[in-house]
Parts: sequence; structure tokens; C-alpha cells
Amino acid sequence: MRALLIRACALAVVCFVATVPAVSQGIGMISGQVADESGLPIAGARVTLSGRGILGVQTAVTDEEGFYRFRAVGTSDSLRLKAAAPGRVPVEYVGHTARADSVVKVDFRLRAPGEHRVLVLIDDSVPYHRVALEGALTTMPGEAEIFAVNDLGSRTSKALKQRLTGKPSAVLAIGETAARLARRHIRDVPVVHTMVPAPLDADLTTTNMCGVALNGAFDRQIEHLRHLVPEARRIATLYDPRRLDRCYQELNEASRAAGMELVSSHLYRRDAVDIRAALEDLGTEQIDAFLVLLDPGLIDATAFAELTRFASSRDLVMAVPDAALATPGKTFSFVPGFWDQGAYAGSLVR
Repeated sequence: MRALLIRACALAVVCFVATVPAVSQGIGMISGQVADESGLPIAGARVTLSGRGILGVQTAVTDEEGFYRFRAVGTSDSLRLKAAAPGRVPVEYVGHTARADSVVKVDFRLRAPGEHRVLVLIDDSVPYHRVALEGALTTMPGEAEIFAVNDLGSRTSKALKQRLTGKPSAVLAIGETAARLARRHIRDVPVVHTMVPAPLDADLTTTNMCGVALNGAFDRQIEHLRHLVPEARRIATLYDPRRLDRCYQELNEASRAAGMELVSSHLYRRDAVDIRAALEDLGTEQIDAFLVLLDPGLIDATAFAELTRFASSRDLVMAVPDAALATPGKTFSFVPGFWDQGAYAGSLVR
């Protein structure tokens, strides 16, 4: 009898210990509203909840005001929430988590097939971003709302959150500032970025983001360069290692693969004095061509004019990222230009 009692107590202890992690994870509630593109509630919409910590798939049906709720949701794992209604395009959000003893609000806007609204974030302090926008508008579907952003401050963030209440179908971010803003505040809407010098260096790698890098295709640029100047052996460039180190490494590897040597000088500010000093360092080297790594934080009109004068004085072939930057003489643009990058980003949105 005593042995049986000991075993019973031991079992009780094991069961108690096994339940501690589940209790410590906590439970919360997920709720929200399903509405159409104009904000009118959709009654009878089906919302499903699933995830690693959910047993099977839970289903809720919206009431007359479009509201749904899931009670007693575990807080330990990422969730999938999907809303669907007849005659509407279903929407699925991935990555939400419940919070212990609180309510997480997840709203849905379900549009009719073919009804799209794209929110465009653009850093218009860089003139050629507008060129990319023109290209994007030719390939993006539906209606576009343009929101100019020039910083990551609290006022800009607040204004962005207000625009996101309309639940756009997708977001197009033009320029690194716009892309960083989207990276910081947007989790449940697809984001396409373009005109970003180095997306990987800028950590634009979340699951809801993709895009077009401003710098790249170095192997094809060098191949074209060798076609123009078969005797070229040494290529020069300027870059900020804090921002474009990965791009520089890719260019260096492409140069080596083509049997050429890459010569570089570091540039940390777009002050004319610093640009001239960096170019003077390169001036001591034997150079056959110059390839421009475009970085809006450094290369503005003044800096580009200095680069052009340097290349002209040394009689160098210069590769630039857009035909609009080419000048008569030995300047060429081989990679897709700003308009083309925008158009391609628009097709990704579509």
C-alpha cells in the first residue's frame, strides 16, 4: 500500500512538472475584423488559425459587424491566420504571435479579384528615384498611393502606420531609406524594394521582402568592358566599406575571374575635398577603367562630376549605372537603368 502511494505521488509530481512549461508559456486571444476594400464589414467570412502550437486548424466565422475571435491561444509559436469570403481574394498573414493575458488585433481587408492598391514609399531626396517610380507605374497593377519619406523619424513612422490601416495589397519601397522604413514597420504586407545599393548589407532580408539591387551584374559589366577595351587589366572604384563591402567583394571576385585587378579607394563622405583626396589616391595607380558603385549617400551630382573629370583626365573608360549618366566619350552604361529597375520592381509587385 505504501509503495502504491509513493508511485501515485511520483506520478502526480511528473504530471505537475510536465504542465509547468505549458502554463509558463501563457495564453492570449487573437481577434479582429474582416472588411472589404472600402472598410465595410464582411459577415460570414471564415478565418482559420494554425501553427505549430495549434492542434489542427481552428476556424471562426465573422459576425454581422465582421468581427472574429480566437480564445486561449498559446504564446510560444508563430501563427498563420487566413481570412476568406465568397467573391473575395483570401489573405493570409504569417508570423503573428499571441501575447499572454492580452488581445492581439489582426484585421483583414479582402478585395474583389483584380482590385489592388499599392502603397509606394519613395525617398524623393534622390532625383533618379522619381525615374524609377515612372518605370514602376507602367507595370504595377491597380491604384498606387505615393508617400514621400526622407527619414526614419517618429513623425514619418506615425504617418506610415496611418497609411497601413488601409491594408494595401503590397508596398513598393524606392530607395534605401524607404526600404529601411518598411523593414522596420511592415510585417504582414508584401514589400518590394528597388534602387537600394546593397540590400544584404542593409539587412533587407525579412520573409515579406524582396527586391532589385541597384549595384550588380558585375560579370556582365566587366565582359562588356573587355569588349570595349581588350587591353584593360586594372579597374578602379570608390566605395564606403561600411555600406558596400559586400558589393565590393562581388566586384572584386568578378574582376579576378576575368583576369583583371580591382583597385579601390575608400570614401566616407560626399564632401568635395574628400572625393578629390580619394581620387588623388587612385591617381597614383596605373588604371585602365573606372566602374561606379552607386551609393546615393555618397555619389550626388557634385561627386559624379568629380568622377567624370577624373576619368576624362586619365582617358579612362567609365561604366555608369544608367544611360542618363553617360557622357560623350568613353562612358557607357550596360546594366538596366533606373527606369528599367523601377519597371522590373513593378512587375514583381504584380
